Amino acid sequence: GVKVKVVENKIKETLRSVHQISPDDKDAIGSVNIEDQFTMFNNLFIGINALIWIVGLGTLLAGAIGVSNIMLVTVRERTKEIGIRRALGATPSNIIGQVLTESIVLTVLAGIGGIVLGVGLLSAIGVALSQGDQFFKDPQIGFGMAVGSLTILLVIGTFAGFIPAQRAIMI
Repeated sequence: GVKVKVVENKIKETLRSVHQISPDDKDAIGSVNIEDQFTMFNNLFIGINALIWIVGLGTLLAGAIGVSNIMLVTVRERTKEIGIRRALGATPSNIIGQVLTESIVLTVLAGIGGIVLGVGLLSAIGVALSQGDQFFKDPQIGFGMAVGSLTILLVIGTFAGFIPAQRAIMI
């Protein structure tokens, strides 16, 4: 790879020698190098992408805390049911399995709903932007990103159910 600055200087030197321009006359040959602007915009988009990831992970963390709280309330309200199941022979692993399954189902269903809502919103934005600049035409989410998000939600749902599941087996 050759740096644009190096090529720019070589071209200026060649033009100076061909047209017999004094090496001291820096303003005789003008040029515009947009490499710095390109680097600046590239860094800006990297920063925006990082911000989007931070906001997304923060949202997922808030969702995990919400699911965990919902499951804690559910376990507290179902104390009698869990006690009866234990009295009838349910093992701690049965109780943990039930609470974790409920937590995972709740998280994944909310995640699927969020993805459907997000895809619908992106489609509406795409229609609104189709009349404008081509740069913003047809925003979309990739299938891999959707599957990755659901996988992350599956893991979060599992972890969010651990504390409520532990409380449930103490009954």
